[in-house]
Amino acid sequence: MKRLINGKNLIFLCSLPVIAITSLLVFQTIDLLSGLRSGISFTAQYSLVLFGIVFIASSLQLFSKNQFTIWIRKNRRYLGLSFAASHLVHGLAIFVLYLNYEDVFQQTVSPLSKIFGGIGFFVIFVLAMTSSDYAIKKIGFRRWKNIQRFGMYYIWFIFLASYLPRAINSPEYWPLVLFLVSCLGLRFLFHNATVTNN
Repeated sequence: MKRLINGKNLIFLCSLPVIAITSLLVFQTIDLLSGLRSGISFTAQYSLVLFGIVFIASSLQLFSKNQFTIWIRKNRRYLGLSFAASHLVHGLAIFVLYLNYEDVFQQTVSPLSKIFGGIGFFVIFVLAMTSSDYAIKKIGFRRWKNIQRFGMYYIWFIFLASYLPRAINSPEYWPLVLFLVSCLGLRFLFHNATVTNN
């Protein structure tokens, strides 16, 4: 059981639900468009949860160092790769929407969203490709750290830019916005505590 929830096996464990549920949402719906929209929404929120956990993996131990927070910190890399896999499914669902309903895609996705969202997918790809000991040795720890830090904050910004405008018109999105703000606040507290201790 421990081997299943640790290391590379964790990627499979986290990816299975998003693939299964998204497939059900898309293919078990009479209206393909509604199914795709539901699948895109679900994969985005699933990815957000995984991203949030990775974003605050180190920060959590500042407030509570227990088996769960230690497990998160230990498996941060694989949770991050799970996030990348989840967002790959999200991207595929968007691509299928574009192929089948290009007019809907053009109407609902603004030019800015296409640009910054496209950059976001590229950033996730770079983060995933550099999530290895080999990459750290190849590019150097400091450069690797800067890439990871920039990428994480950029993705955080994209999530906030996606959900905050929706929350203004639809209150059900506020929990997602508050989750993002809480993650950022926790990370800043951890950073300040680290600087103070040093």
